[in-house]
Amino acid sequence: MRGFFSSILCVLAVCVLFFSGCSHKKDLKQTTENSLHGKRVALYDIAGVEKESKSLIEVAVINELIEYGHFEIIDRPSTQEAKSLYPAESDFAKLAEHLKADYILVLRVTEFKVTERQGFDQVTEEDSVLAEENGEPGKKMMGTRYVKVKSNEGKILISGLIWSREQGAIIYQGHGFAKKTYNSRDTSAGKMELMEELSSKAVHNFFENMP
Repeated sequence: MRGFFSSILCVLAVCVLFFSGCSHKKDLKQTTENSLHGKRVALYDIAGVEKESKSLIEVAVINELIEYGHFEIIDRPSTQEAKSLYPAESDFAKLAEHLKADYILVLRVTEFKVTERQGFDQVTEEDSVLAEENGEPGKKMMGTRYVKVKSNEGKILISGLIWSREQGAIIYQGHGFAKKTYNSRDTSAGKMELMEELSSKAVHNFFENMP
């Protein structure tokens, strides 16, 4: 009988450990991307870039919300007003309480640059002038010429953190990166279009990298 009760106690102990482990895993899920859905988030700051570049990143965050529905972002005027009352990161708890925000998002742009390069590209095509010069008008002859080409290589690297009002702490820190080259042979898009595209990709990559 004593052995029987010992067996029962062992089974109960295993059950307790199992459910405790499940509970722990559930807590960890609060830091994942899915936990942002339907929550109110204040975009506290986008640091490290000038005003125009900052606007591109901010638009990218809003587009990310529209496209993927990660969260409900609190309007900028309300956030800026609250920041004037609670300007320091040590005031996050008061700021979040004031805005009724579930999370606070802080982004820093560590690299935001576009490099322009120019060169020449070799093009081979049918050349009627060359045929005439060779005394064979009407004959199909191929000629080679060089055309000027331009490329724009853009790179954006952002880092960021998400602070939780419920936990009173940073629950995620990560990076988002995007890089691409636009060549004038393939597109007429300029530097602004390139950086708009890369801003969206870098912001999406930041959220995508969450557990």
